[in-house]
Amino acid sequence: TVAVPVTVAASAEHRFLADLQLRPVLAELGASLPVPSLTLREKELGDLDALIATWTDANLPALAAAVGRESAEVAA
Repeated sequence: TVAVPVTVAASAEHRFLADLQLRPVLAELGASLPVPSLTLREKELGDLDALIATWTDANLPALAAAVGRESAEVAA
């Protein structure tokens, strides 16, 4: 299963929670984590579309490749 850790943090100090806390749990559950976490701060939620577009532009090729590989493995 391909997964992307997504978190909303209250402050800049909490931006790394997805990588420190959520990513290891997802990996332990067997998830493939081919791209960086998507972490947003609460005060950035007004710019959600732009932030997701920026993250997607940077990570969609790797995410699509991982999903494609996993789909091919399931079909085989």
